Amino acid sequence: MKISSETTLTRAIIDLDVIAHNFRVIRKDVDRRVKILAVVKSDAYGHGLTEAARVLEREGADLLGVGDVAEGSALRSAGVAKPIIVLGLIPEPAIPAALDKELTLTIASLKSAQQIAGAASAKGCVAKVHCIIDTGMGRIGFQPDRAPEEIPAILQYSSIDVEGISTHFPRATAERDPFTTSQIKTFKNIIKRLGDNGVPFELTHAANSAAVINYPSAQFDMVRVGITLYGVAPAKALHAKLDLRPAMRFETSVVFVKSVPEGTPLSYDHTYATPNATMIATIPVGYAHGFDFSLSNAGEVLVRGQRAPVVGRVCMDQTLVNVGHIAGVTVGDKVTLIGRDGKQSITADNVAERAHTIPYDVITRVGKMAHREYVGGR
Repeated sequence: MKISSETTLTRAIIDLDVIAHNFRVIRKDVDRRVKILAVVKSDAYGHGLTEAARVLEREGADLLGVGDVAEGSALRSAGVAKPIIVLGLIPEPAIPAALDKELTLTIASLKSAQQIAGAASAKGCVAKVHCIIDTGMGRIGFQPDRAPEEIPAILQYSSIDVEGISTHFPRATAERDPFTTSQIKTFKNIIKRLGDNGVPFELTHAANSAAVINYPSAQFDMVRVGITLYGVAPAKALHAKLDLRPAMRFETSVVFVKSVPEGTPLSYDHTYATPNATMIATIPVGYAHGFDFSLSNAGEVLVRGQRAPVVGRVCMDQTLVNVGHIAGVTVGDKVTLIGRDGKQSITADNVAERAHTIPYDVITRVGKMAHREYVGGR
């Protein structure tokens, strides 16, 4: 179902020029000889897969990173020509479709290499792959002690081109972190051993957005940047180090206003009752739109440039806010969920703090029930 501005008051407004700005900021922090893989997985962190990819392709991203074959296929169908790498593992039945779209695949075991080799051989093509090594993330990857022997074994398959070797950092948001430093050392040793064993890879990459800032020595041949492209730093302490601008505004409008007496219980299970007579506004946004349930009795929004607290439980598609302290609130007034209104602003970090989560979760959660509007990008 396509959600349009005519059918919903709740919308995410994406400024594509801001995404372009953030890419340029990152490009200045990365050695010119180092390639940039722009991560657009998870619908470009909630910002729109094809729209963000087109801007980043035009700005000069060397590769694009997606989460699965469906996202890669969608980009190919949209005319994106840059190399696209699927950053996660894919099921064996999806391999032929990935090869049809000329997607680069991530492999983490000899078994997956065998599956990809068989599918590529059947199609008469050569599959490009990146071998991920688990130096400490603990998700997927060849084990460091076995990788120098296992990865060269992939060379027996003429239908596979080992283009890249990668790893991932779980703690790069911390400066001078001993664990991250150890990962970098381990990765460098493995790269050297693979080279000595005759593996003809072209790209090595490890640095995510946080490592680009905190660990320049981990840039290698390519870096993978994601959250920073959309104007959110990987950690609050890193905001001051980059001139990032949030690319998303999340807003809705007041649909109902009522005067209530002291002691009025509100929303499901009556977890809140008004401490005094006040005005309550209803806004058409809830957890189905990505306005998290944990913001119940905890979140804030902006109405007429002032902060208004969320009261009662957030519902599936409606939320109540106390506007008794704001003069003249009426139906149709804009309500800012993420963004700036006058001198006040609410950032993804602000929402994350109140929802006891991380800003990644906040922006990717903005759901399809919220209409997407795009500005800039020409």
